[in-house]
Amino acid sequence: MNGYMINGKPITTTLVKQSNIQKQIKREKQRVVPKVVPHQAELDQVKTKFPHDFEVIQDEVPVTFKVSVKPRDPETFPYDLEKLFLKVTLPESYPIQHMEIDVMNLDDEVPLAIKR
Repeated sequence: MNGYMINGKPITTTLVKQSNIQKQIKREKQRVVPKVVPHQAELDQVKTKFPHDFEVIQDEVPVTFKVSVKPRDPETFPYDLEKLFLKVTLPESYPIQHMEIDVMNLDDEVPLAIKR
């Protein structure tokens, strides 16, 4: 016995331990768990490469984001475009299942060959 009493009854070590366990359980229930975003590594890579032209549209499966890409080499990209605006969708099973890329430029800006 430790000498403490509640309502005239001695507190045993067992009661103290149970009280500590209950407090720990309460703390765990109140703890905020950070939201896990699927494909976070891929999103971070794109955001690092295009920090000003990147926006997450949906951060749940399927993950969807927008990015604009400026063509760098006129020999490999012969079309007269300042930027290519893309919407990228990553399915849950990515990279096993392919991502979907939609060109968001206006129809008259982008040749049909790119839209396919």
